Amino acid sequence: MLHDALQAGAVNAVGEILRVNTFVGEGFNFDIRRSARDIKAQVAERPEFFAKFDWTPEEWEKASVYHYSDYDMRIVVCWYRDGDDCLQFYVESDCSLFLVRNDDCKKDHNWEHVNPMK
Repeated sequence: MLHDALQAGAVNAVGEILRVNTFVGEGFNFDIRRSARDIKAQVAERPEFFAKFDWTPEEWEKASVYHYSDYDMRIVVCWYRDGDDCLQFYVESDCSLFLVRNDDCKKDHNWEHVNPMK
C-alpha cells in the first residue's frame, strides 16, 4: 500500500501515515509507540546502513533510532532535533524498500522520497 502511494507521487501522504503509525499522542511529538526498540547502538556499528541517511556525524550523535515491525514491513525511524527537526523512515517489506524524509518535520508537506540504494 505505501509503496503504491509512493509510486503515485503521494510522498507526503506516505510520510504522514508513517508518522501517525509510529508516534502516539496528540499533536507533533516524539512519543514513540511501545513496540519500537531503540537500536542506535546497533546501527552505529553498521556504517553502511546509516550512510543511506546522508547525515553528518554530528547529526548522528544527536539522533534517536528505533525499529519496529508492522504487518509485513520492517521500519527504522530516525530523528534529530536541530530547530527544524529531521525525521526519516527506512522501510523494508517483501516487495519494496524505500526511504522518506522530512528535513523540517513540523510540516506535513515537506516529505521527500530518497533512493536508499545509493
